[in-house]
Amino acid sequence: MIIGLTGTFAAGKDTVANYLKNKGFFYTSLSDFIREECDRRSISKNLDNLIKTANELRVLHGSNYLAKLALEKIKNTNTKKALVVSIRNLEEYRELRKNPDFKLIAIDAPIELRYQRAINRGGDKDQISFEKFKMLEEKEMASPKENEMQMRPIIKSANYIINNESTVDELYKKVDGILEKFNKIKIKIKRIDKSLPLPSYQTQGSVAFDLYSRIDDIINPKEIKLIPTNFILSPPPEGYFFMLASRSSLPIKKGLMVANGVGIFDHDYCGPEDEYKIQLYNFSEKPVEIKQCERLAQLMLIRFTKTEIEETDEVAKTSRGGIGSTEGYN
Repeated sequence: MIIGLTGTFAAGKDTVANYLKNKGFFYTSLSDFIREECDRRSISKNLDNLIKTANELRVLHGSNYLAKLALEKIKNTNTKKALVVSIRNLEEYRELRKNPDFKLIAIDAPIELRYQRAINRGGDKDQISFEKFKMLEEKEMASPKENEMQMRPIIKSANYIINNESTVDELYKKVDGILEKFNKIKIKIKRIDKSLPLPSYQTQGSVAFDLYSRIDDIINPKEIKLIPTNFILSPPPEGYFFMLASRSSLPIKKGLMVANGVGIFDHDYCGPEDEYKIQLYNFSEKPVEIKQCERLAQLMLIRFTKTEIEETDEVAKTSRGGIGSTEGYN
């Protein structure tokens, strides 16, 4: 995952960046490359010089130059979580967006509040008048020149825009909410019959998505039958597995139950013939009819940790007792 941070002057990008760094994100800033260039030129790193130097670098090396430097730096670290800050040019954004794992967050706040923050932090580049602050920001928002700053369209293109006009704790909560959405795991699915729908979560609070039958069928009394669900899934990420369980209404309404209690699907169950199936047992005294697209079970993604087995002669010195040893029933 690569998260890009952009936004207006003094909106809180550094605060968010530090928060993400503490969460293990590798940090790189396009502005750092500009500051390094200012040092090489032995010029002050005030706001005017930073803007001028950035524009000159883009003219000399291409408008996506700073983004390429950042991506190369990330590649060399071999990190899985990276953060790129201070994206101010459309070509920089487009270069970063070529990476399929890239997501952009924009930070903004009312200009009066941001100006006061800039003055309060007391840096060399922040000691300017409010009028100049507004003038520089407008210049940053939408320059007609390809090599200069074009913040307005970049902010509009962000996956999420945070309005940072409250407390730092509120800002952190907003960032956490976005990270939760970014961290959703995507699984590829292949349908056998493409005329039938994809499986889905039925409510906002559902922890599993429902599985349906691909076919019409009948399960006779005391019979176990495999019911195909119409899809093949790609393996989940390392450390996760899919578990199948019965829908809570299945025994009461249908007289059926998942015959093996739960179904566990291993990572290598993903080949062309590995359609997910539900093993159903009819415990009633009459045949049960299954209709195509009838929801019968649910599938959930669960985290697990593999254990290493080590043999020993003794596990504990005393025994707890077996089934029923703690009583609890009359």
